Amino acid sequence: MSELYHECGVAAVYHLPSAPESPLVSDVGIDGASTIMPRMLQDIQNRGQLAAGMTSYNPKRSLLLETHKDIGTVSEVFHLSHRGKHEAIMQQLVGSAAIGHVRYATCGRDDRNYAQPFERQHIHKHKWFSFCFNGQLANYQELKDKLTREGDHHLARDTDTEIILHEIGRELTVNPSLSLIDVFANAAKNFDGAYSLALITAKGELLIARDPRGIKPLCYAFDGSLFAAASESVALLNLGFDRSLIKSVQPGACMMITSEGIE
Repeated sequence: MSELYHECGVAAVYHLPSAPESPLVSDVGIDGASTIMPRMLQDIQNRGQLAAGMTSYNPKRSLLLETHKDIGTVSEVFHLSHRGKHEAIMQQLVGSAAIGHVRYATCGRDDRNYAQPFERQHIHKHKWFSFCFNGQLANYQELKDKLTREGDHHLARDTDTEIILHEIGRELTVNPSLSLIDVFANAAKNFDGAYSLALITAKGELLIARDPRGIKPLCYAFDGSLFAAASESVALLNLGFDRSLIKSVQPGACMMITSEGIE
């Protein structure tokens, strides 16, 4: 594998709709849990200053998944210094769950098309998803060549993130009856590298995963109502989670959070 980079950061948040309101979101409410994402991304800003973004989930709007991302710091992308602009962005992104990303370029160009999360819209809700990724695939070129050889395929970006998007998308098409955890497990068999990622679907499923060697960090916390995960524990501590609730995702493990709970 090429030189390992610790930069880039991922984050996720999910408030279980059937659970009592977590005191950690009392200022925004259950349906506004996604609006704490910029706060989390600021806490992991040190991991990447090139671009930032987030995708939120809200079953009450036509765009079940809504993505906002751009080149710049978290403050610039979410206009944190301009109250009116920031509130307008967050009103668009309000929801009970979200994933977020700060980017440091280890591959790909420095433009908005490479900012994450990457969203893949689809008429079937289980195939409509967005995800963000921190890491590198050592077999990126091999997977890219395989994809472009098979059928009339075209890759728009020179990045392993798009490879992962297509691999997951293909598994969702080939195995539509599998759970999201099994879909990702099948896709991940082809991934040789170090990574952590967060993925959210238009069905309201959130998945986080860590590479089998545990090279890339990823931690999580759950207070019975609010689930949150991030590349660094400071983002969870600053939300108000007690230190005793914060745990590391085990190497090679993935977790799925739905309205029913955690798997």
